[in-house]
Amino acid sequence: MSLASIGRKLTAAVLALVLLAFTLRWLARVFDAARATPAGGPGPVADVRADAWSPACHAAMALGMAVMFALLL
Repeated sequence: MSLASIGRKLTAAVLALVLLAFTLRWLARVFDAARATPAGGPGPVADVRADAWSPACHAAMALGMAVMFALLL
């Protein structure tokens, strides 16, 4: 499947770039949640690492959508 007109290709390219930016934003949240330490503790807490799963799911979904839009080009 491919797009025929330049307007549609431009739209797919812009959406792919926007979704790639969302992927990087979500990945930054994943890394922040995974390495967060409590105020008095020496290392990460299990609950903090569990909080990294939700943004990781969003990052994976945004990356998948960016790839799908890139394949339309």
